[in-house]
Amino acid sequence: MVILDEINNLIDYGLLKVEDVVDLIKNKPKEISIVLTGRNAHHKLADIADTVTEMKEIKHAFSKGIKARKGIEY
Repeated sequence: MVILDEINNLIDYGLLKVEDVVDLIKNKPKEISIVLTGRNAHHKLADIADTVTEMKEIKHAFSKGIKARKGIEY
């Protein structure tokens, strides 16, 4: 398994081309699973994905003034 953490954000910000990630996924060895994370997943990635999950924040410590914590938010 390969986890590309926050890669959707890189695509959304224009730092990475969605076509490059699509090519990576389409040309990966069959025995490897790839997990993409981050907000605003491009529809081209959702179209070729086996599973798509959208998470919704209900409550977050940041709203109480608690800063990002190592091992949790980064």
